[in-house]
Amino acid sequence: MSEVSERYLKAFCKNFLDLIEDLIRIFPEQVDFRMFQMGLRMISEREPEFIMRQFIDNVMQYREKIVSKDESFFLDDRSNSIESQVQNKAGAGMVEKVLNLKSLWKDKLSEENKDIIWKYMQVLVLLAEKWQESVRG
Repeated sequence: MSEVSERYLKAFCKNFLDLIEDLIRIFPEQVDFRMFQMGLRMISEREPEFIMRQFIDNVMQYREKIVSKDESFFLDDRSNSIESQVQNKAGAGMVEKVLNLKSLWKDKLSEENKDIIWKYMQVLVLLAEKWQESVRG
């Protein structure tokens, strides 16, 4: 992997971890976010490309919704479609934990926090696109 690809991959993992840290700060009672954070840290140290590929395979199909801040991205139920698409059930769980903000999004997030989450998601999409371009050469 090229140096440029490595930089995009590291930036992606860092931003993903930052997103989870912000979610923990906003929702300290949500134990799933803490567990997800521990797993994400371990995987990002050993297999950061796995995290990127899971994101590309399971989230990039919603790119337009993320870019346009279409709230149905967070509010629609995708659990069955994601789990059926992901071969690795750990990957399915990983993606679903972050995307399953439905009740939190509707009832507990301020507009300011929603905007912060959108910005994270947009940055993750951009970094995934740049990483894909750099890997293709």
